[in-house]
Amino acid sequence: MVRALLACLTLAALPIVTIGPDETTAALIAQIEGAQPGTGDEAALTVAELMSKYHVPGVSVAVIKDFRIHWSKGYGRADVVSGARVDTDTLFQAASISKPVAAMAVLKAVQDGRFSLDDDINSIVRSWKLPTGDFTRERPVTPRSLLSHTSGLGDGFAFPGYHPSAPLPTLVQILDGQPPSNVGPVRMERPPLTAMKYSGGGVTLMQLAMTDVFARPFPALMQELVLGPIGMSNSRCRRHSTHMRRAPTIARAKPGMQSGTCTRNSKPPVYGRRPAIWRSSRSRCSWPPPGNRAACCRVRWCRRW
Repeated sequence: MVRALLACLTLAALPIVTIGPDETTAALIAQIEGAQPGTGDEAALTVAELMSKYHVPGVSVAVIKDFRIHWSKGYGRADVVSGARVDTDTLFQAASISKPVAAMAVLKAVQDGRFSLDDDINSIVRSWKLPTGDFTRERPVTPRSLLSHTSGLGDGFAFPGYHPSAPLPTLVQILDGQPPSNVGPVRMERPPLTAMKYSGGGVTLMQLAMTDVFARPFPALMQELVLGPIGMSNSRCRRHSTHMRRAPTIARAKPGMQSGTCTRNSKPPVYGRRPAIWRSSRSRCSWPPPGNRAACCRVRWCRRW
């Protein structure tokens, strides 16, 4: 019986690889590392060639087979200053890969009856209200539309992040675009479910809803609802934590970055209050090694800023 393996690598979209039941791990790794069929200028590039083409110092890959981690492996350098190599314990910042993981926490809250996917978000959030105007005359903004980027919000945010020494805005400050937030306000520009537009601000609003409903910090919620139950023991939803300080290697893609932070002269990879695994005060979480990321079928690479 042929089984399908999905290697989740966000450096490039690798194809699904089918193998027989007797295929060895070494043979499968060779398939993943070798030139992949494709279209356009991405055709026939190996993992190493893709890294070279896009100036990516380090990558980690995990492959899932039969719902289990089949193998994981690191490629390239985790630290461009020390030259330390990427291995299966290297921590990477997960950035927006954390969005679907945050969505898992929302679905757990729905499953437990905390609210519905189709409730009006303004009936869930207690510490802030989304100005909707005439856009919601026919239907409200809901968790379902926020998680699917169809809520009608017009922010289009990909959050730039904050220097480690800079003050972090609250979620409400981000939603209103007030200092020290470094992005504009989160506001409606069309009725819900009429179009799809990427909205980091919408995920931020959903994070606020979760913390209001549970009256607990978001990192603690993520640990309790998602990371702990699925065994992601090396992952956290916070910017600084004990597991990060004890990690053998934390990816640093550019000189000036130190243990997941950076100096004032380099672009900060730190994402606001959206704790280091998730994002700029929005729902972002922390630095999982490849085996942990495979639990969510996602892999993150060490990108040059």
